[in-house]
Amino acid sequence: MRVAIDAVLETGGVCEPAICYTGDILDASRPKYSLKYYVTMAKQLEKLGAHFLAIKDMAGLCKPYAAFQLVRALRESSASQFTFTLTTPAA
Repeated sequence: MRVAIDAVLETGGVCEPAICYTGDILDASRPKYSLKYYVTMAKQLEKLGAHFLAIKDMAGLCKPYAAFQLVRALRESSASQFTFTLTTPAA
């Protein structure tokens, strides 16, 4: 992502990289994509120069309480504004 972020910043554009939500931050038995993972990723993108951050849940995996936890943690740890895009599976 660094190359793309640098290119956007060099042209004076607005940079909004996306973090894709996967896994389940509420399930302690699945530690790969924990709340700490997402907070760390957001901080890294912010250091690279992101103006905004996008969180995308394109598979509709993020449960309401997990979304609450994630948004709260990102607000507490990041100065960047962010968007949250949720796609729910079609019935």
